[in-house]
Amino acid sequence: MNEKESFERYVPDNKITFKAVPVIWIITIIVGITLMFFNKDWAFTYVLGAATSMLGLSMMIKAANRCKPEYLKQTMVKNYFIRYAMYAIVIGFTYFSFELSALLFLALGLTSVKIVLMIFILLHKGEKV
Repeated sequence: MNEKESFERYVPDNKITFKAVPVIWIITIIVGITLMFFNKDWAFTYVLGAATSMLGLSMMIKAANRCKPEYLKQTMVKNYFIRYAMYAIVIGFTYFSFELSALLFLALGLTSVKIVLMIFILLHKGEKV
């Protein structure tokens, strides 16, 4: 496998990602507003988790697109450390600031972005987007 094929394998398809982002935000807003009727802490931590996950996704895409193919592996490893440190800070903040049940909604927010993105990729598999 040459460098160009390796680069294309690791860089996500931005067209699908850009189409999925508005859907992700709409789902986040709807779920956040719905959760506000039950518990404001749950709504806040869900939206915090989704926003953190969206920030991590954005960092990954920007790093992959700006990086030269020969430095892609080092850049992505550094990016993973930054993203997981950011996740750890958000989880720690939630753990010490809210009740324990808020961690569940933070986890739902963190994973909802990835789940919606995977569903979007599966729905558009094989299409020219």
